[in-house]
Amino acid sequence: MKTIRVFLLLAGAFFFRPDSVPAQEAAASKQESRLSIPWEEFKNLIRLDDKQMVLTLETFQKLVEQTGTRTTPAHTLQGGMVTLTRAEFENLVGQMKPPASAEIPPVDYLVTRAVYSGRMGRTSASFTAEWLVFVLKKDAFVKVPVLPQGAALEDIRIGREQAPVINENGLHQVLFRESGEYRVSARFSTPWVEKGPQKLDFQIIQTPVTLLDLLIPMKPIDVEIPQARSIETRIQGSDTRVSAVMQ
Repeated sequence: MKTIRVFLLLAGAFFFRPDSVPAQEAAASKQESRLSIPWEEFKNLIRLDDKQMVLTLETFQKLVEQTGTRTTPAHTLQGGMVTLTRAEFENLVGQMKPPASAEIPPVDYLVTRAVYSGRMGRTSASFTAEWLVFVLKKDAFVKVPVLPQGAALEDIRIGREQAPVINENGLHQVLFRESGEYRVSARFSTPWVEKGPQKLDFQIIQTPVTLLDLLIPMKPIDVEIPQARSIETRIQGSDTRVSAVMQ
C-alpha cells in the first residue's frame, strides 16, 4: 500500500492588530472631552450669573460643533471673544451631545473559515478554495493574505467580482476598501512529487475552521496529514477521497 503525505503549513496568523496607542496618548484623548476646571472657576469664566455669556472663540466653536447644529446661535465677536445671551447659551448647552468615542476594532480583519477542495494529477494538484472574511477596519484599505505566492493562482474573486490582489511578504493578498462580510474564492494549483516519497506540500492561512477535501486518483493508499484533527478516507471508483478537519 502506498503512502501519501499531505503537509499543510501555516502561512501566517490571521489576526493583525493595528498599531497600539501609547497609554499616555489614550489618556490624553479621553481628557479632551472632559471639563477639567472647578465649576466655580468655570462660572466665572463664562459669567454664568450674568444675562450675557462670554466665551473664547475656540470654546464657542467647540460647543457648536458638539451640538451638531448647522445653525450658529446669534452672537457678537470682538477681540477673539464671543458674547451671546444667556438664553442662547442655555439652548446651545441643551443641544450638546456626548462626544462620539472612536471605536477601534482590536484587529483589522478576521478570516474565520477556509475550505479547500482539490484533485491530485500527475505532477500537480488543482484546488478551489473559499474563505469567509470579516473586514473590521473602516474608511481604509485592508490587505488580507489568502495564499502563498508559490501557489499558481488561476482566478480569485470577492463574491462574483474579480478581486484586486497584490503580492507582498511572499503572499497573495486580497485588497478590500470597505468593512463588511465577504466570501473570497480562488482556483490555484501547486506541484507535488509523484516519484519516491509521495507528498504534497502547500501553505494555508490559519483559521478557526479549516476543512480539506482531496481526491487522489489511486487506490489503495494510506494518507497521512500530520496537522489534521480528524481524517476520513473512502474509495470512490478508482479514486480515494480524503476529508480532513485541520487543527
